[in-house]
Amino acid sequence: MTLGRCPRILRGYGITADDAPTIDRVAATVWVKDARKTGSWIVEWNGGPIGTARLHSVASHDARATVALGLVDGRALSREFGSKALSFVLDHASDALRLHRLCLRVLASIAPAIRCYERAGFVLEGRDGKAALTGWGRADDLIHGVLAGDRP
Repeated sequence: MTLGRCPRILRGYGITADDAPTIDRVAATVWVKDARKTGSWIVEWNGGPIGTARLHSVASHDARATVALGLVDGRALSREFGSKALSFVLDHASDALRLHRLCLRVLASIAPAIRCYERAGFVLEGRDGKAALTGWGRADDLIHGVLAGDRP
């Protein structure tokens, strides 16, 4: 099982292979249960979990929230799973929750994720310099946002 051991994915989470936990079937089952407790959707492929997507910090009075999306299976990269999961979250935020604005943060060095977010309509709003402590030092976080009417 490749869950949690892909160097490209680990870099996106700001950790090194030495710091990454081993995800066996038991750990994956716990991970899925914990994700469900937080209101996350499980991204599945071939009958197994490959990531999660969720809205957090929902501010109903402002009609805004923060998006979190993460894949943990290296075999899923470059197959549009992130884009499809993001589209699902955006549709739910707009249609079911009537949210006006969504934002997210992403490490500046994770170009594939940034491209995915920008294809979905997110625009760069700012840079939080050296805000993320990673396994290789401090890194910049990029802040992206999208308004309900600005999606492609």
